Amino acid sequence: MGAGNKTWVAYLSQSQRAVTINARDRIGDGPWYSPTGIKVADNIEDLHSDSSNVTGRTSLTERGEEVSNHDILTGSQPDGTAFPFPMMDMLDFDDHTMTCGNWASNDSDHWAMIGHSDRDGSVGFSSWNGAHPIRSCNQADGGTGFLFYCFAID
Repeated sequence: MGAGNKTWVAYLSQSQRAVTINARDRIGDGPWYSPTGIKVADNIEDLHSDSSNVTGRTSLTERGEEVSNHDILTGSQPDGTAFPFPMMDMLDFDDHTMTCGNWASNDSDHWAMIGHSDRDGSVGFSSWNGAHPIRSCNQADGGTGFLFYCFAID
């Protein structure tokens, strides 16, 4: 799509005992554009607001194609921050980081937070980066396809 000469970073949060990495802190200050040149957001606050232009039309693959599965791994809360470590024992989560063991595990008993690239949810608005958790980090268990967002930072 003509953007190969840029530095790309994955929009993934991470949470450990000593270090927390927020996805929002990894991707620069904006503005951001889709591979087809559509503006997604002007700045970090705009990107994490309800008015950001992250949609099925702007969340495209590296080939400029629409994403076939709208579930995207982020490990992030809707504001782009990592979950606190350790996370409270909500819903019997085995992975207290919501990041598939900080992106190092494909175990069925780990959890991850996902977003919806098309912002389509069963009831109203669905977050592009923090829609709901998935229970397994193993694709054989019917996982999300393990896609993630990438942002060009220069």
